[in-house]
Amino acid sequence: MYLANLAHTSYAPDQTRLNATNLPLLAPLWKVNAGATISSGITAVGNRLFFGDWNGNFYALDAASGRSLWSTFVGKAPDPADDTCQPGIGVSSQPMVVGGTVYVGGGDSAVYALDQATGEIRWRLPLADPQSGAMLWSSTVISGNALYMGIASLGDCPLVRGGLARISLDDPTHPLVRYLVPEGQIGVSVWSTPAVDAQANLIYVTTGNGNGDAQDADAGIWGSALLALDAATLEIKAHFFLPVSADDVDVDFGSSPTLFQTPDGQQFVAANGKDGVMYVLHRPDLTPAWHFKLAVDCINPALGCGSISTPAFDGRTMFTGAGQPDSAVSPGSVYAIDPATQNLLWMYQARGVVLAPVTLTPGLVLVPSTKGLAALDATSGKELWTDGRTSGMFSQAAVANGTVYATYFNGDVVAWGMPGIDLQNPLAATPGGLQFRYTSGGPPPAAQPLNVYASTASTSFTVASDSSWLSASPQSGSTPAAVSVQIAVGGLAPGAYSGTITFTPGDGGNPVAVGVSLLVNGPLPNLSPSNVTNAASFEAATLAPGSLFSIIANNLAGETVTAGGVPWPVIVSGVSVIINGIPAPLYYVSPTQINAQVPFEVALGAASLVVESNGAATAPVPLTIVPVAPGIFLLDGTRAAATNQDSSVNAPSNPAAAGSIVSAYFTGQGQVDIPMAAGDAAPIDTLGNTLAPATATIGGQPATVIFCGLAPGQVGLAQINIQIPDLPSGDYPIVLHIGDATSNPAVISVTRTF
Repeated sequence: MYLANLAHTSYAPDQTRLNATNLPLLAPLWKVNAGATISSGITAVGNRLFFGDWNGNFYALDAASGRSLWSTFVGKAPDPADDTCQPGIGVSSQPMVVGGTVYVGGGDSAVYALDQATGEIRWRLPLADPQSGAMLWSSTVISGNALYMGIASLGDCPLVRGGLARISLDDPTHPLVRYLVPEGQIGVSVWSTPAVDAQANLIYVTTGNGNGDAQDADAGIWGSALLALDAATLEIKAHFFLPVSADDVDVDFGSSPTLFQTPDGQQFVAANGKDGVMYVLHRPDLTPAWHFKLAVDCINPALGCGSISTPAFDGRTMFTGAGQPDSAVSPGSVYAIDPATQNLLWMYQARGVVLAPVTLTPGLVLVPSTKGLAALDATSGKELWTDGRTSGMFSQAAVANGTVYATYFNGDVVAWGMPGIDLQNPLAATPGGLQFRYTSGGPPPAAQPLNVYASTASTSFTVASDSSWLSASPQSGSTPAAVSVQIAVGGLAPGAYSGTITFTPGDGGNPVAVGVSLLVNGPLPNLSPSNVTNAASFEAATLAPGSLFSIIANNLAGETVTAGGVPWPVIVSGVSVIINGIPAPLYYVSPTQINAQVPFEVALGAASLVVESNGAATAPVPLTIVPVAPGIFLLDGTRAAATNQDSSVNAPSNPAAAGSIVSAYFTGQGQVDIPMAAGDAAPIDTLGNTLAPATATIGGQPATVIFCGLAPGQVGLAQINIQIPDLPSGDYPIVLHIGDATSNPAVISVTRTF
């Protein structure tokens, strides 16, 4: 069910198979695509998964294989007449399964009861007219043989009359609806999902549309409020209005409420606002207890502000996602907060906006964002694993039996698990392999753990190594156990080594072997400013923020590795590059070359660069960071890396027509007019223009600059779009002038067709 339980803690204490050690082994067990956007999280029951998509289809999948068991159409909202409004979608509601029936809110503003085995519709109850602009964003909540569902508008235009419905499962044809504005008025949507305190017989719900005159308890207008209602009658017992200023134009409670109790027995409810604040109130009277600022205020959290991510609680710590914090450049964030002291324990700067709730299992925090799924250590906030940015996520991840189930923007449904490892079978060890790296002059590699598991009965084992440089302790034990693997690097020459740690069961069963690799790098080189150059022009030691650069020398690394995706990592094969204390994102690392990006945060002026490798470091290299340092990329030493107006590569055999537009690619553009995180790709839908003015010449003649800025979808790469002057056919040099800096010349081919 949505948020794991009726209190919305999003905590699964029984899901203990995943841990910090075996988490890096997660890989796709299967992936299917629904053919439409998915914002519904998965509800896992037994061996079945249930969810819906924005085309209005609702699915049951086999959890082991991803095979479709059935699908049922449950409606899609029509597009509003005003094409500037939110377009119509299908299912956003996460289902709940009770007694062989699946309950879900359809895209046609009706609640559906479906047969769990076949998908057959048992009953359908319309709660609002979808033609009016209504939508059931809320997920289904069932308590005391009653189903609760919020009624909302599809978007803010047009608004409908919001409310909360209570549906008796004994008599679903006669729902009780508590509207939250008087008859004849609109607004006060319930986009969130109600939380239930069954012991106190109370329903807690958050509302929106609190701007203007929409907060008036005496008039029965409950805009942007957190409400406590009687679970049987829906009578409002207590309320808290979100603070609204006169200039607020789209204020809402963004998240669903979360009910929690601190170890000292105090009862609270927490919810996040689009104003970027988490509000914590006493239960049941809803008097303020404390609040915490999470993110900058905003209208549209999808752009990276405010919070619509429901808080989570593991019994001691609050965890919550949000947009961009006041003090950071990351588009999203996750917080761990001690509710007893209201102190921040840690903050994680996410790669994307965190819109959906996080998921908690013992020791882990699963973070969905607009850049994919990540897993964090719950104690430190350290990132332990990511999905490689398969796609963005609107929904919370679900965990069942050591498998993580995730739904994505692009319609993918993915089961993340550990291929080939069955923790139910006698004797298994995770992770399935270990990798150590050592650089001469640095500290020896730290020991790494192997976790040994067995079936339900404890199994004794012994440990052996096949290599003199490889050892493990203890050399015997009983499951479950952790074994420490150590490396002795003394006397080893640079190169790659491999060995095996073998676990043998005491009962004579099959042994388990874990491969161990060791990469020994030679000493780092002595670098000078001439080793550090603009990646395009190869001008040494003068770099601009956000630009690409290369380090050319011997013994930089022991292997060749290319970044697998964006954002680029700051450590590759144990190697990092630090400029003025700030790690540089790395694209390529090899024994003779490193390609990287200057962080945007590096200040102008004198700077120093250090290459670190597994704890060893070079002496600082002096650099100069300048506003701009344009260098055009070359294809063969002289020709510009450029494309013609039809996107084909410019060449003598494929010249650009005089008067047409040619795009030349360069780096060293410096700061741009949109916020950018180092290592991240430039957005495709928003152009980042250079702050410094740009001009260009072709063959010495001025050429009109159409655009100069970041190349969409690329990291650190810039492009300049130039209209070619009226030139005769031939080869001509392009020269860029950005601010006070001039690029290297680069040749393009031109043809005159008139």
